[in-house]
Amino acid sequence: MAATAAALGLPQLADIERRWTQRRLIWDLYADRLKNLPLTLPAAPEPDSRHAYHLYTPLLVREAITVPREKIIAALRAENILVGIHFVPVHQHPYYQRRYRFKASDFPNAALVGDSTISLPLTPDLSEEDVSDVCTALKRVLRYFAAKTKDRVRRPKTGRAVPKIRARGR
Repeated sequence: MAATAAALGLPQLADIERRWTQRRLIWDLYADRLKNLPLTLPAAPEPDSRHAYHLYTPLLVREAITVPREKIIAALRAENILVGIHFVPVHQHPYYQRRYRFKASDFPNAALVGDSTISLPLTPDLSEEDVSDVCTALKRVLRYFAAKTKDRVRRPKTGRAVPKIRARGR
């Protein structure tokens, strides 16, 4: 470790437990307040483990919300909620597409997760009111797009509302 990095990190060690506890509280608030939305929430931590609680990354349930994730993100940003994308499947990175000639259809499960995941704000500096604002905005946005989806369900040629995840051997 470089001396500069150590100088920046060392003073933060004294506060590490408080910050971890605050992130865990925010994680629990999200889990409780978002459980009835068309989202697949992150799995609860395993017993006898210590989760970092550094990201909260629900997946949009594609059967309920058929608009692209980017529309959800744009709507949340319009609500002043900054969400991120923390998972882009390897086969969708330009280098790997050029080097290995990967196509979008090569890894459908990774593509589905990559196209459905959003990363909600999670920092120990968030207050409970901030978390409430995030949850309220997310509920409003998902309700809006769920209503739009009911009005106009996209049906691929298979006749199903959305493609099923399929296993693929290599």
